[in-house]
Amino acid sequence: MKAAAPIIQPAAAQSAAGPSRPKTLRKRRHVLSFTAPGPTHRQVLVSFGKGLAPNLDVARLHNTVNQALTTAHAKVAVLSLGPAYDGYSLTTSQVANIKDLEIIRGAVAPLLPTGLQYWVGLPTSTSFVKIVDVPYYSNLVNKVKTTVAEVKAAIAASPLAKNFKYAAEPRIVCNSDASTTAKVYINIWDSQAGTCARGIIDKPLLFGTRSCYVCAATANAGAPLCQRCWRWGHTIGGCKAPQLRCSHCSGPHESESHRHACGLRKGNLKAKPPVPPTAADQPCPHPAHCSNCRERHPATDRKCPFWRHRYDPQWINAKYAEVRVHRAHGWTISNNRNIA
Repeated sequence: MKAAAPIIQPAAAQSAAGPSRPKTLRKRRHVLSFTAPGPTHRQVLVSFGKGLAPNLDVARLHNTVNQALTTAHAKVAVLSLGPAYDGYSLTTSQVANIKDLEIIRGAVAPLLPTGLQYWVGLPTSTSFVKIVDVPYYSNLVNKVKTTVAEVKAAIAASPLAKNFKYAAEPRIVCNSDASTTAKVYINIWDSQAGTCARGIIDKPLLFGTRSCYVCAATANAGAPLCQRCWRWGHTIGGCKAPQLRCSHCSGPHESESHRHACGLRKGNLKAKPPVPPTAADQPCPHPAHCSNCRERHPATDRKCPFWRHRYDPQWINAKYAEVRVHRAHGWTISNNRNIA
């Protein structure tokens, strides 16, 4: 009896699905414990410094920058823009390169007042480092404490100074009540890869006659403050507020338009007696109103309890729930003695 012939699949059937590819493992990006990622890089910041941002025609700025990018055959385009970060934020279609930034810088310059200093670039990340075993007293006999200025002077005299781009003032924290040494916590502007921090971590820094080492500190960027609704815990991209708010009075207008939008500044000539409008060189008479704690100060005031607890998201979330209850009863946050 003949053996059964083996069944051979057609070649077309074998190759229909194609050869199986080996699964490639996606390399995970190493997350640095001492660097907090900054805002999205799909934006370009035009910054002027605290309180120096000019009131520009946003539509004209948008058209001028896009026209310059198109003329230079750049791949990036500005989708939208608005006031943010002591200047303007230009949301882009992709991450701008160095050439794109030069084009934007050149397009912005003719629109600015003569002599006004400005900076154009991508948002940066923040790295957190600490200097250990720093003398807490510059004069132990007379109990004269070391100052921030002395810390900065020691850093400036070090070869590591170029990596210390201060994002905030250094903070000196004594190790204990009986200790004569302290830790100095420093936040520095950095790249997402933590390049500046890597260049100073585990390096010695001479402080007087003592050699102190720079160590990595745990990254704690704190809760973000939304530049649209001026509430803590999210950024503009994640804001769900139905409309923007003023940081000064919580009114439904931009902070830059506060003096023109609030009623007290306009005055009322029909009132008895008539109320004249406030002069441009005079402070706005409209009382401040915080959108977070409901007290009489701007949302950006550092005296606000929310500002003091910006590194404690749980506290912020709990107090927002408490504020909602207070608002329903017509109270203010100061009615609760435990708010601070």
